[in-house]
Amino acid sequence: MIPISFISFLNRKWLNEMNKILNYLSKHGECLDTEIANGTRIPISKLHQQLTELKAKGNVITCHATRYVDCTKSEVTICRLVGQGQVTKPVSQVGLM
Repeated sequence: MIPISFISFLNRKWLNEMNKILNYLSKHGECLDTEIANGTRIPISKLHQQLTELKAKGNVITCHATRYVDCTKSEVTICRLVGQGQVTKPVSQVGLM
């Protein structure tokens, strides 16, 4: 049987890592999954699990893309916080007078 204190420790660690991801995206904006993994020191497989959970909760938006660097195909995931990104500015009244 697993002690409750150990389960509580794992939950805290999981939440701490999710907060690291959210803070990283808040600070750096739109990023590749590999950039987030390197910046937060979270293994890429665990990062993908946590991004899936954050996406389900509506905290992040992810997009899968294929990039070609030096004729080498690379599958990446692009991530950003919900509500972050290109903001459309209201039409200015300058020049309408």
